[in-house]
Parts: sequence; structure tokens; C-alpha cells
Amino acid sequence: YPSFIESYGDIAMKPPQRASSSRVAQYDEGRKGYYWNDHIRAEQSAMDHYEYDEKEAKKYIDAGFGSMQTHLHDGIARGNGMFIALENNSTDENRILKQESGNFFSLSRSSQTNQTYPTSLMGTLALLRQTHFDADWYAKGHAKSKDLSLEALNAKKNLVQIIEAGNKRNILRVDKLGDRVGKQFVIVGGEDAYEMIDDVKATNAALIVPVNFPDAYDVSNPYLEDFVNLGDMREWKQAPGNLMMLTKAGITYAITTKDLKSPGELMKKSKQAMEYGLTEDQALAALTTTPASILKVSNMVGTLEKGKLANFIM
Repeated sequence: YPSFIESYGDIAMKPPQRASSSRVAQYDEGRKGYYWNDHIRAEQSAMDHYEYDEKEAKKYIDAGFGSMQTHLHDGIARGNGMFIALENNSTDENRILKQESGNFFSLSRSSQTNQTYPTSLMGTLALLRQTHFDADWYAKGHAKSKDLSLEALNAKKNLVQIIEAGNKRNILRVDKLGDRVGKQFVIVGGEDAYEMIDDVKATNAALIVPVNFPDAYDVSNPYLEDFVNLGDMREWKQAPGNLMMLTKAGITYAITTKDLKSPGELMKKSKQAMEYGLTEDQALAALTTTPASILKVSNMVGTLEKGKLANFIM
């Protein structure tokens, strides 16, 4: 088989320095020459934080992965990622396949700043919307001063635009944001998409879906049983069927190991999904050809063909 592709990793990313804690609210930006909000870090480049870790890479290699899109998971606008081969017997010259592979966003603040705003999901969505409007305005030459963040956002607009949303309702929220600013995001999330499958399909977005299905709850003890609510039980029962329902609905999706305790859990979770109707070929596609297509790296990986990388597992 062709090796699996991890669409949403953070391997080889050196953790950023966290901002020192402070009891005083910080309202102004801490960086001059960048965007007024420090959680917008569009100028970040994965190459600046790249530090290959053979021990961490081996966990993915043992789970069947041969390549990964990785980026610094920090900030609301996170800058660009990079696409790398997971190769412990080589050098960075051969590992780094694309230095700029995707432009990343999230709904989570940066740990590198104490700037107070935004403090809510509504504020985060408003900030992302305004940032894109400001970038369009900046590109027209209206600004009187240089803004490195907006320049980077404009320079990376032709990359795949990927945003981490999370649950089903946030998928709809970030898709609406994308419609407003003229972007079709690839959306990370949707492990509960089965509850709103028609609405998710209507977004026309490709998804990168975690498979962190909940384990069975211990209800042998009647005292512990009281702490398990109906919603938890329904999630445990229905979540493994999510991939099958996405497939039946014709939604494009790739599988990610995000939120799993280790990449080695992937096979266990995949088998659970197969018990609910997902076929082996469909699971394999979600780990090979589909992520290659979403990330626009089909010319290198995803299938075993002449001219592509010899990236496969036996």
C-alpha cells in the first residue's frame, strides 16, 4: 500500500516560547510592524520552527504514515505549514518536500501573547473576518504603514486554506465566514458531523476528520452509571458510524490522528469505523489519495505510480 498521509500534524515543530503570565490586562499589540492583534500571526512559517524529531516520527512510521503536513499549532492565524516525508534514515534535504504547503487558521488564541481580545467565539470569528477585510484593503495600497502580517496573509492566499473548527456547529460557522471573505476553507473537525450531515454537506467543504471515538463507559457500578448522561451514551454508540455517513453523503474527507493518544490507535479506531459499514478501500482512500488531493500533493504521494516518491508500507 502507499504510505498514509497525516493531513494535520505538528511533528518537527519546536514549541514557541509562551508569554509570561500577567495579572494586568493587555489591550494593545506587543509587536510593532505587525497586525494590531497578536493572535493574528499570518507571517509565521513552519520552516522557522522546524526541528525534526526521529523518536516522534517513528511513532507515525510504525502506524503506517510516510508523510505529513505539519505546522505550528499556535494562534488564530497561524501562517503556513510544510509538507515533509517521515524518513529517519535520511537528511532534511530529502525530508522537506514542500516548504509552504497550506495556510492555517483556528479558533484558538496564541500562547505567545497575553493580549486580551478576543475572549469569545463570536469575537474570534469577528477578528478573522476583519483581518481578511483589512488584508484586501491593504492589498489595494491604502495603508500608510507596513504590516507584515497582512502582507503575509495576501502572499499566502493561493495556498490551501485550512481552518480548525472542531464540532459540527463550528463547521457551519467557519464556512459562513469563508463565504463572507471569499474563501473555501478545508475544515478540520466534524467528528460529530453525523448529527447534522445534510448541513455539513451543504457547505461543499472538504473535511479533515479526527477519529477519537469515545471508549465504552463502565456502567457495571450503579454509582458510576449516574454520572453517564444520555448524550454521552449516544455519542459512544453513534460516533464510529460518522465516517460511513460522510462517505454515503458524498462528503470529501481525510482522516487525521489529531486528538488520539498516539498514532498507534489509528488502526483500532479504523476497525471500529469498519464495523459500522466503512469499507477497507474507503478507509485507505481517506488516508492516501484523498489527503493527497486536498493538500495538492498528488504529484508526489498517495498512489504507487511511476514518477512519484517510493513511499509505501508492506
